[in-house]
Amino acid sequence: MNDLIAGHVQISFASPPSAMPYVKNGRLKVLAVSSENRQSNLPGIPTIAETVPGFSASNWYCFIAPPNLPKEILDKLNAEIRLCLQDSTISSNLVSQGMIPEPSSPEDLTQFIVSEMNKWGPVIKRARISVD
Repeated sequence: MNDLIAGHVQISFASPPSAMPYVKNGRLKVLAVSSENRQSNLPGIPTIAETVPGFSASNWYCFIAPPNLPKEILDKLNAEIRLCLQDSTISSNLVSQGMIPEPSSPEDLTQFIVSEMNKWGPVIKRARISVD
């Protein structure tokens, strides 16, 4: 982010929370969003998929718990997190940082993570990316 702002690099994929302060103060310009759909918090900004059909890559944040957490505790945590995300102050704060709250169930999150692994796993293998 520092190199982008300083002009050492001309373009970057940036996470919304790290970029939004600089977008708001005019130091960065958003060219496109990498998510599948346009973002309500960036009206008028196209998606990359509008130029490169099928492109979709987005940052996502989630709460996770140990796999052996009792279901009643998991359900209670999920219900409380969903309530928090429905709070207008919390929700508007997240949106102002470039995030879009999308509450879901633990089952939906599991399916989403599996789909992301299926999507990016082959890319990682083809590119021979490894953890150092």
